[in-house]
Amino acid sequence: MDNINALTEVVFSTSMITFIKIMFSITLSLILKDIAVKMSSGLMFYLDKNFNEGDIVYIDDKKATIVKIGLLETVFMVTNDNGEILWRYISNDRIKFTKLEKPIVKG
Repeated sequence: MDNINALTEVVFSTSMITFIKIMFSITLSLILKDIAVKMSSGLMFYLDKNFNEGDIVYIDDKKATIVKIGLLETVFMVTNDNGEILWRYISNDRIKFTKLEKPIVKG
């Protein structure tokens, strides 16, 4: 009887360790997926020649300047209607959902 109890404990602990390893792998892959999506979006936005640091743009109909295009987020300096200057940090995976316009200067 002792052999059966010992065998049951070994099987249970082995299956529990396997379960923990699987859950850890799933959690880690979800975290890394989000980081990879943000970094690839940032790289695509950085390589897009239509937008560069220092450009004047409109974000959601507010005048802004692109301050920094980073790997995970982009920083904009936004001017409000009352003249306040705000820093707006937008995650690069959210830029495609933001209304971002660049005025064309006629030369």
